[in-house]
Amino acid sequence: MELLLSLVLAAVPAAAAPSPAAPRELRGRVLSEGRPVAGATVVAVPVESALEQARREARFTDAARELGLATSARDGAFSLRLASGPEELRLQASAPGHVAVIAEAPLGGAAPVEVRLERAASLAGTVLGAAGQPVAGATVTLWPRVEQPGAT
Repeated sequence: MELLLSLVLAAVPAAAAPSPAAPRELRGRVLSEGRPVAGATVVAVPVESALEQARREARFTDAARELGLATSARDGAFSLRLASGPEELRLQASAPGHVAVIAEAPLGGAAPVEVRLERAASLAGTVLGAAGQPVAGATVTLWPRVEQPGAT
């Protein structure tokens, strides 16, 4: 019985190890009011459907896994080296003194991606209940806007 088992195993060819896909590069610039933003953090994450995002947020789970991370140079330029993965991704960009933004970024385009940040502003106010009374301990959450490719 042992001899038969070893003969069967020897006759099955070993599976070839999958070859790693060549890394891809995504280049772009971070701008604010037409000027480069140095030191901006740019994170690439997979695109989630609205349903996937809502489920993740309802479960209080971490954000989608990072595919790449870069910091913009003095001229606002950044370069992300990405392993194989989705053909479309989101770039989350943030910099001190600016509003964070999420931009869609299709891979494979020849032109660099432009990510536009807006200067941050202060927000102050009072949260009121239905009866017009202040609500103690209320939490206010601001979400970054999502830029669509080609939108102005």
